[in-house]
Amino acid sequence: MEKNKLRHKLKKLSFDAFLALDRVGVHVLPKHYYTPVPDYKWLRENKEYWMRRAGLVGVAWNLDAQIT
Repeated sequence: MEKNKLRHKLKKLSFDAFLALDRVGVHVLPKHYYTPVPDYKWLRENKEYWMRRAGLVGVAWNLDAQIT
């Protein structure tokens, strides 16, 4: 089977599966940075990256200047 035909069939199968699962209230989403669902496995394994306080480098906290 030609590569483009196979790709087209796989996309159609994927979409059909999505629609079938949607009917029962289940959404299966790809693990991708465009998907708004967090990757809980990565979050559990990399707490040191996201649980620490941010230094906020480059943020000017001059409150008097902000009020002015």
